Amino acid sequence: MNWIFYPASGYSNGYYTLDNYPYYVYNGYRFRYSTVDYCNYQLVDSYDQRVQTTYWNQTCNSGYDSCSYERDRLNSQMGEYRYFCSETFRDQNYDFSTPTYDYDDYNASSDDQQYDDSYDDQECIDSDNDGYCDDK
Repeated sequence: MNWIFYPASGYSNGYYTLDNYPYYVYNGYRFRYSTVDYCNYQLVDSYDQRVQTTYWNQTCNSGYDSCSYERDRLNSQMGEYRYFCSETFRDQNYDFSTPTYDYDDYNASSDDQQYDDSYDDQECIDSDNDGYCDDK
């Protein structure tokens, strides 16, 4: 699984600033809720861990709001807490049919490193303030 879970025990559901960063706490977990940073949230079916919907390259608060709205709608329809939102560290070009762990990627020498770290250096610019990264 490629999801990020930040525990937030002792907090009830709601908005908080923790360690000088904005979060939304829900069901014991905190979700990045910045109006400046960009996040990749996903709506996941907890029964089979399949991604139902993705919210790529949106400001964290916009992506989380969109995901949580759909999560609450589906959970209400089902009458149970089946769907959850989580941030992923994978980008939208990640091929989910490949194995999560590739032994060669972690044993490559620094000259011959095989993984693509360009996403780590990605800077998002939202010049039209629509909550999405614009082309550079």
